[in-house]
Amino acid sequence: EHEIAHIFYGISDDEPDLNSLEAMSYKYVSLTELSSEIKFNNDAFSRWFVYCFPYIKNAFLNESNYTNLLI
Repeated sequence: EHEIAHIFYGISDDEPDLNSLEAMSYKYVSLTELSSEIKFNNDAFSRWFVYCFPYIKNAFLNESNYTNLLI
């Protein structure tokens, strides 16, 4: 298959304004918590997110501004 997964990440102090047709809830977690949750409970996530997460994590860790926040 030739799928494109649009996954965005960012840092904000604003509370998310959810579209109820797209998402029911949200939760803030650290990168470590998210990695663990995907490892032990990956059925809770879409297959594409589980597949793309290592790439997202790597890109996030390579952002020099944020590396120190993830220790």
